[in-house]
Amino acid sequence: MSTGALPMYLFDRCHASHRWDRALQVGAAPPLLDPQLVARNWRMDHRVADARETSLLENDIFSGTPDLEIWASQVNRFYEKQIQLRSFTSDAPASLMPDTVAVHNRNNRLDHYQLVQHDQLFHLASFNRLLNGLMSDRFGMHRFRGFLLEMGWDDPMLEMSSPPKISEKTKWIEEMAEKVAAEGAETIKKVAGALMKAFPMRIPWWAAFAEEAVPWIDHEDWSGLCKALGIGHFLQGEWLMAWEYPVSVAGPLYRPTVVEAGKDPFHFPSPPGSPVGVVMNLDEHQEVALREVVHLALTPVHAHKYCLTKMVQLGESHVVDRSMLPRQRHKRRLAEEFVHDPDREWLARHDMH
Repeated sequence: MSTGALPMYLFDRCHASHRWDRALQVGAAPPLLDPQLVARNWRMDHRVADARETSLLENDIFSGTPDLEIWASQVNRFYEKQIQLRSFTSDAPASLMPDTVAVHNRNNRLDHYQLVQHDQLFHLASFNRLLNGLMSDRFGMHRFRGFLLEMGWDDPMLEMSSPPKISEKTKWIEEMAEKVAAEGAETIKKVAGALMKAFPMRIPWWAAFAEEAVPWIDHEDWSGLCKALGIGHFLQGEWLMAWEYPVSVAGPLYRPTVVEAGKDPFHFPSPPGSPVGVVMNLDEHQEVALREVVHLALTPVHAHKYCLTKMVQLGESHVVDRSMLPRQRHKRRLAEEFVHDPDREWLARHDMH
């Protein structure tokens, strides 16, 4: 057994030794840094099957015997390359799909989950981050520039340095967000479709069930909505856009895993007794835990059709608790709801406070 305060677990399977020992031997005492929280999640996530673990370990990104810092960077590179597909361009085959839908993640596909085709899903995104990601893809940005010209809007690339400076990109993105929000419903929907058309490939979307999210969706301030969805990385000043759509247009649904979460410290693996993800609510005043799934992004046609007709900017009141308290509250909530032996044993195995 490796030295350290805790037994060596990876994906809820105990190992006598493992080449990720140094990375995953996270101490039990908080406060913890984001990479340590991600490592804890990888230790406990039973949802990652043996076949997917083997695939990860055989991937060139996960080379060597890394310490925590190097391993965390490997996790992020895998997420960007194999989940977000950021390293690929429109020259890549159209059939290229994220690791989420690979056969080694078949155990998390929700073929038998009790959903009806008219159930509504809800996806929230940062308009700022979508545009920023698009500007890093010259093929995608070329397509989006064509849309801007069709709308009679100025081509931003004509006014920027080559390559654009961060300050130039940030200024244009903020101006574009304000412009789209001000023009209203039809423009918002057109831009939503154009964004999905500009991105070369369909990456995973995280989605909640709209019926559960309604109390926050209908609120003018979406800070509470972000927290209810477990989204801790959106910042004050970002403009948010959202989609509400039937299960029937989403395609196959998957229970999310730590692989889909990447370096997100606000994710928390769902218990063995849950066929879907269980959101870690970041609002200390809310005890509700929404359910979540992942699926491939909507097609451009559906992204246009089902986009909500408003955009909301996060205000100065949007502050997220980055301490261990949200995790502690969430674990207590899970212990109260999931009372069968496999769930209790899983929580006890990974009781790291």
